[in-house]
Amino acid sequence: MLLHGVSDLQSDEDGDGLDALLEFVLGGDPKVSSSDLLPVATLETIMVNDLADSYLTISFQHQVATDEVGRIVEFSSDLVSWTAGGILVSQAPSEDNDGLVTESWRSPLPQSAGNQQFARLRVQAGP
Repeated sequence: MLLHGVSDLQSDEDGDGLDALLEFVLGGDPKVSSSDLLPVATLETIMVNDLADSYLTISFQHQVATDEVGRIVEFSSDLVSWTAGGILVSQAPSEDNDGLVTESWRSPLPQSAGNQQFARLRVQAGP
């Protein structure tokens, strides 16, 4: 896979801390510094089964036409063991008509359960 002339998907030619594959998926150019593309984690009050509770969410934009790349949202309580399976809260196309979609995912467990939580977006090449 060749992205914007970059063949090493794990390289970070622009030095912004994002490898080429992640930067491509998030709608950036692996040769142009763009750390502002990083996913954002927040606590949000969300209604689930008619109950409002606080959930860790992660939001990010990505290119629609990246079927050859897997996007996996994962949550952890210890930064060692990660579990895929967040719950998609919202998905909206960019108003700029630039082929990007913004998604927000929430943890399966509410923050009120007293556990610390972490979220990440993992990408991998291949279907």
